[in-house]
Amino acid sequence: MLAVLLIIQTGWGQERKVVQITGVVTESDTGKGIPFATVRVKGTNRGTITDFYGFFSIVSREADTLVFSSVGYEPQIVFLPAKLEDQNYYMMVKMDVDTIQLKTVRVGPISKEGFADAFLNLKIKDDDYERAMKNLSQQELDIIRMGTPMDGSTNFKNVVHQRNAAMYSAGGLPSPSFLNPFAWAQFFKAIKQGKFKDPYKDIRN
Repeated sequence: MLAVLLIIQTGWGQERKVVQITGVVTESDTGKGIPFATVRVKGTNRGTITDFYGFFSIVSREADTLVFSSVGYEPQIVFLPAKLEDQNYYMMVKMDVDTIQLKTVRVGPISKEGFADAFLNLKIKDDDYERAMKNLSQQELDIIRMGTPMDGSTNFKNVVHQRNAAMYSAGGLPSPSFLNPFAWAQFFKAIKQGKFKDPYKDIRN
């Protein structure tokens, strides 16, 4: 019994040998190399990708599991031997094309008039560029600008401008604020809050 335990402990104490894995990943049907396929050592954060011709090279250990994946292909799993005589190991991995099942499309007859009506009333959704142009239109930007409060930097500049204007016009009439953007911002804000409504409107009606 003691001898069996010593043998088991000796086997567990042996570290797995590091090997250099070199190979190529190809399509199972055509034999063409698959570029930029992912090669990952399962259970670790180590991995690599194949080159333009499907070749790869990665450092691993005996009895490791390699996972191969690529868009449009079914993943493949390769188990390395538990005992290798050499520190270099070569392999060829074949990946099957992943078949995509599309929904069934039923084609039925249609009259010439019906086709013309359907074609003229067809509403095509906006693409990303058209949506971006609509969001960047001047009207949309003005609406966003009116509803966006001023930040700390803008408020600070507004206060400094008001103090400078008060010092400039000290002892005299204040200068007009037609060219002051902060005054216009406060004016539009007051309109939005309804401060310029007629207080006697309800009485007259």
